[in-house]
Amino acid sequence: MTIRVVPILAGVEWEPNAPEEKFAVDEDRFAALVLRPHPDDADESSVVIFWSGVENASFGLPNDEGRHHHPLYEAGLAVLLWAGEVVDDESGHPTVRHFIVPTKEGVAEVHAREISCERLRGITEANDAIDQLKPQRP
Repeated sequence: MTIRVVPILAGVEWEPNAPEEKFAVDEDRFAALVLRPHPDDADESSVVIFWSGVENASFGLPNDEGRHHHPLYEAGLAVLLWAGEVVDDESGHPTVRHFIVPTKEGVAEVHAREISCERLRGITEANDAIDQLKPQRP
């Protein structure tokens, strides 16, 4: 079984040295990670990584200085700059995928069906991002 971390969400970047990331999960199985835009980005809107169909989610240690202790470090996390997906060559097509996003202060790991990236102006809190991005109930 070969487990590896592969980059996803090509072209999505954020401020890699900002410690102000915000992460939240709600009761409807949505999660969001809100990050500051990259300093070279003309769009000053927050970068929001958004997951739906969340089965399990966490955000925490290791931070960027201790990342070499993470169990997926040698599987590709060492060279992952932005967002990635953990894949297992023998797993086929799982209904729940394993996503990983390293930041300055920690690592977001989310098992969910889908991931997307949005830009939201004026949003700095993850719960607000979830409220804005999840489908509204009738």
